[in-house]
Amino acid sequence: MADNERVIIYGDADLDGVSASILAGEVVKNAGGRVAAYYFPDREIEGYGITKTALEKLAQYAPALLVAVDLGIGNFEEVKIARKMGITTIIIDHHEILDGIPEADIVVDPKAAGR
Repeated sequence: MADNERVIIYGDADLDGVSASILAGEVVKNAGGRVAAYYFPDREIEGYGITKTALEKLAQYAPALLVAVDLGIGNFEEVKIARKMGITTIIIDHHEILDGIPEADIVVDPKAAGR
């Protein structure tokens, strides 16, 4: 990892999302990086996935690497907004792909095979 690179772990607030976020944070730390923030959107207030509200809150960490776990596969506009903010995005998800794949820097989704 780049020296002093800020990493944001952005996960779904359900069991697999929180578990994946903890694991992702440990991977970052074991690779010599540091987690600047963990973020879990409140579905009742913000909705599901990477949200504009969250990006506004996380702007203070830019430039940064945002690792989205258990969500993000449907966040086309938000990934573009993050890029304009100086946030590199990795999406690690397992949900169905409906309308293509967002223009994240890296996308990992087993349902994206052959795309």
